[in-house]
Amino acid sequence: SRADGSALTGSALTAAVSAASGEPGGGLALLEAALEETGLPARGGIFVGALRGCAAQPGRWEEALAVCGHLEKWIEQDPRRASQPLVVRALTAAIAACDKSAQTAHAIGLFDRFRALGVPPSTEPFSAAICACRHGGEGGAATASGLLATMRRLRVARSAWTFNALVEVYSAAGGRGRDAMALLETMAAEGIEPDEVTYTSVLKACRPT
Repeated sequence: SRADGSALTGSALTAAVSAASGEPGGGLALLEAALEETGLPARGGIFVGALRGCAAQPGRWEEALAVCGHLEKWIEQDPRRASQPLVVRALTAAIAACDKSAQTAHAIGLFDRFRALGVPPSTEPFSAAICACRHGGEGGAATASGLLATMRRLRVARSAWTFNALVEVYSAAGGRGRDAMALLETMAAEGIEPDEVTYTSVLKACRPT
């Protein structure tokens, strides 16, 4: 196959983009070469592949935003695509990429943009967005608490990840030890089992600032 990916199609192209995403800019470059050659794909797995590496390495948030720009066009071409599970996976990875680079505003912006596109509310993007609030100080803690309240209002399932992320936000904000402890009671009431990360994060949040 050619280096620019134009000779690849379907699952082979998705696999190549995913592999190339291990290097900064690699997945995006291959994705854009393929888009220039053949236009928007019929299936969206290629976007998940392009975002895989972005979520694993700091400093790649702009690359993630660029991939999401193409993903948005793909959804706009057929709004029914917004409900596909792969879109949730792609959005979660993109938010994680912003979190990895302490780009809270961009993480929340992505979350809001894709909700407006019709992506159904689900546990993973909400939890990733809460996690990204850990870089925002007291304002981030308020945003994260608001996201949890929205999950309840929309009846989105919470998970250990959801609460671990919120405890981490409280810990980073400082002075929120009581709030972190209260989350243990909330988890018990909701039937969610705390794990080692939960307890470690709660202890960290309770340390004097």
